[in-house]
Amino acid sequence: MESQPTLTFRIRGLYDEDLGKSHIRLDSAHMEKLGVKSGDVVKVFGTKTVGAKCFPMESSYKRAFDADFVFLDDASKNIPMMRVSDIVSFNARGGDAGSLMQVSKTEAVDATKVTLTTIREQFQYEETNLDLVKLDGLVVCKGNRVNVSHLDSDKMTPFSVRDASPQDDFHIIGKNTKFEFVEATKDDFYPNPGLDGLRKVIPAVKQIKTGIFALTFPALEVYDTGTRFYFYVKEKLVPKRQEFGHPTLHPMVKITDDLGNSYVVFQYQGQGGHSNDMIDFHYNMYGIMVPPLAAKAKELNFVIQEISWRRMSSPNSGVEAGKRPAANFMTPAKMTIEVLGGPWEFKIPLR
Repeated sequence: MESQPTLTFRIRGLYDEDLGKSHIRLDSAHMEKLGVKSGDVVKVFGTKTVGAKCFPMESSYKRAFDADFVFLDDASKNIPMMRVSDIVSFNARGGDAGSLMQVSKTEAVDATKVTLTTIREQFQYEETNLDLVKLDGLVVCKGNRVNVSHLDSDKMTPFSVRDASPQDDFHIIGKNTKFEFVEATKDDFYPNPGLDGLRKVIPAVKQIKTGIFALTFPALEVYDTGTRFYFYVKEKLVPKRQEFGHPTLHPMVKITDDLGNSYVVFQYQGQGGHSNDMIDFHYNMYGIMVPPLAAKAKELNFVIQEISWRRMSSPNSGVEAGKRPAANFMTPAKMTIEVLGGPWEFKIPLR
């Protein structure tokens, strides 16, 4: 199939009517740019690649707890919005509100057979009691997680797609699809790349400075199974962010090497705290990128597409002016996402 146009979107949130389906929603103008009609299959890339059916998004559609966005630059403000189903959000790994996704038109074949795997010891089920009819129309690919309901209860059993026939990247489950069930190991079902076999530590000493923050990127740790990179962020305190604690920081990063290989950040971990004089706030974070570095790669190219700060919005009802509202953690709260777009790019020699 010839190359298809690709567009970048920002996830606005979920779409309630698409619960349990592999659907995304775009506005009609962007569907036309992608050459997509209602119900066509598209490829969605977040941290992982998934397939989905694309449908129009009504501009007036809103959910009660949609995040509020504050854009700190024009570039991030101009990225179009999309909505996704819960399944697409989960399988794209990083498909939460505010995240960036790339979408392009693709094709899928009807699945004649799908092999599903789970840990039977942990998730008790009987094959004859699984409501497989509800998977009809689902777009899947290897590694996708699907939840199958039971015929006699509200219970759901999670499965991972081990394989599908005929051979292709994306498959559509239909009424004639046959299912095979096999046992999974915990490593298969809960993929979590551990870092084993430290090869070397590469000093990087890169820094980005803006009017809002300073980011320092000191080093890479190269392992046989992946790579860990560190960064430190210092920013001035913003009083309105402090009401329910300082917001969490989320960088959106694209990583490639000089051979054309791409790497994804599987997870971020870190913590933050105030400076001694309470003027600045510091984040200490690291990310784990996979797959392992190519042996012949000589250079990594890091592109920080944007940085966002996410905080829970305080409820407004019944609050006396000038007083801080009491946090009620039993009631869902809206999230506010502040976004500053880049890109900021730097190269790291590997040799």
